[in-house]
Amino acid sequence: LAGFQPIIQAEGNVMELARQPDGKLLLAGYFTEMNGQPAAGLARLNADGTADASFAMLPRPVNNHAAGMGVDDVILQPDGRILVSVIGEVLRYLSNGQVDNTFSSHAIAGTGRLALQPDGRVLVAAKWGSSSSSVVRLQANGTLDATFATITTLGSPDALALQPDGKVLVAAQLKNGSGTTKTVLRLNSNGTQDNTFSPAAATPRSVYISSLVVQSDGNIVVGGNFTALGPANTPGIARLTSAGAVDATFTPPALTGGVYKVMMQPNNRILLGGSFTSPALPSNLARLLPNGAADASFTASAQPSGSVSSLLVQPDGRLVLGGRFTNVGGQAATSLARLTASNVLHVSAPHAIAVRTEAWPVPAHTQLHVATAPAAHAQAIDLLNVLGQVVRHVDLRNATADVSVESLPAGIYTLRVTYTEGIVTRQVQVQ
Repeated sequence: LAGFQPIIQAEGNVMELARQPDGKLLLAGYFTEMNGQPAAGLARLNADGTADASFAMLPRPVNNHAAGMGVDDVILQPDGRILVSVIGEVLRYLSNGQVDNTFSSHAIAGTGRLALQPDGRVLVAAKWGSSSSSVVRLQANGTLDATFATITTLGSPDALALQPDGKVLVAAQLKNGSGTTKTVLRLNSNGTQDNTFSPAAATPRSVYISSLVVQSDGNIVVGGNFTALGPANTPGIARLTSAGAVDATFTPPALTGGVYKVMMQPNNRILLGGSFTSPALPSNLARLLPNGAADASFTASAQPSGSVSSLLVQPDGRLVLGGRFTNVGGQAATSLARLTASNVLHVSAPHAIAVRTEAWPVPAHTQLHVATAPAAHAQAIDLLNVLGQVVRHVDLRNATADVSVESLPAGIYTLRVTYTEGIVTRQVQVQ
């Protein structure tokens, strides 16, 4: 939306994002201030990017640590309550940001990743282990679920994902006679290892696997900082079949660095966020086609200046990204930004109106001429930059209009024509 410019203090890092049904955004990470207000690593924004004054963002002590230690993961429950993991603890908050005292705060060793089961139980993968296992399950009230098995050979998990059948994917160290190997393995719903799944070992052993995404067909996209996964020499990104074998049909471009977050778009294209470079991909934020090839329509015009740790695709196709950056596509944005993502925007106006909406010349230099569909009820023209901000607005009185672009920075913009019958969008280039 226009004016989406939340302000996080410099050097902040938004690690995870969650969207409420009302469009408000939950931010979790390492920051102590949001829009000028204290926030101990957890904040909520209204849909327009302003701070939600109804949410308690005051610094609070966490597990005897100083306020502002940071939040590593956040999950929104169906009832509006909020689960978070911090260094040493799993907590739950009410929808207003106050601590939920009905949830037994659970101690973990190190940082943790969370997954919520449909029955309300919570899976926790603790970064440096918890008791005799690095993956535990909590009851809906926060107490330890003793029916979930412990695996003593499993340690230091980096990523966690829940399959629709209740099985659990985890990326962690697997200790064996020859030492430890970082790998992806699968647990049964009771916590025991699923021996029908072939663990895929990462190379080198000291790497991390930071993101696991289960596709609708059961295949698993894996992102991290590795040079190879099993026999696949695909640095940073690979795909496994539902049985754990490397999917040889998935052929991503080579990259250098790490993929911190993998996200599926509704059109099955694959978003990558991280700290990486590639001859075939934009740095730090890129998109792949379903077969792994680079998506050429996702250009470097929205390139973040630093690492991307979190991604979220809104129902309207807009992309929210968080991380440690100061600008996106050359436009100021500290640690959080929202983009108008191509190829997922919904054209809500009828097709006959959309095809008769025209804009020229492209690329535009001084003026962009827009002709609306005859006999339709055009109301306004907006031009949006890559952050989703409206940089030009024209109220329509005639079927055609000129939009001045002379003073705009060169780049890709979204033209939005609003009709009574719906909205039509086009991507245009300004030079």
